[in-house]
Amino acid sequence: MFRILLGTLAVVLAAASPAHAQSLYMVSAGDSGLVLAERDSLRWRDGRSQMTYHVIFRTPMAFEKTSGRGYDWVQGMTTRVEFDCATRLFRPIQFSFFNFTQTAIERFDGDQDWATLADGSDLDRVRALSCENVLPSETHFPSLADAAFIFYGVVHDADDGS
Repeated sequence: MFRILLGTLAVVLAAASPAHAQSLYMVSAGDSGLVLAERDSLRWRDGRSQMTYHVIFRTPMAFEKTSGRGYDWVQGMTTRVEFDCATRLFRPIQFSFFNFTQTAIERFDGDQDWATLADGSDLDRVRALSCENVLPSETHFPSLADAAFIFYGVVHDADDGS
């Protein structure tokens, strides 16, 4: 029910705001959050693909600031990942946390070590979109802000039993 409601709301919102639409496709939605693959971010080079995916946390988290004092409230994270499509290896190349205005709070750059994908994982579905153009679902969101708005509304209703 949760996924059906989320998908229905996303389709309605996507139809209503095409002017500044992104191509964000739902990879999964569950207890930990909403995972979205950003199709427009796809880049190819030398048999490898790169794509960005986002995770909107079900419950925002407080992270201690690295500069200054206090905490930042983090709504989610964005990761740019590189896939070796022939070998099913991947590595993160950029990572950031974002706040409620989708502004990056902390950003980490630099290639990490290659690792093997787990079959059927969220990241494997991101790879399928990146390497094989297989959509992870038909649920599409026009923007990260819209996805967060819909996701938190559905989560709130589910938590209330509505």
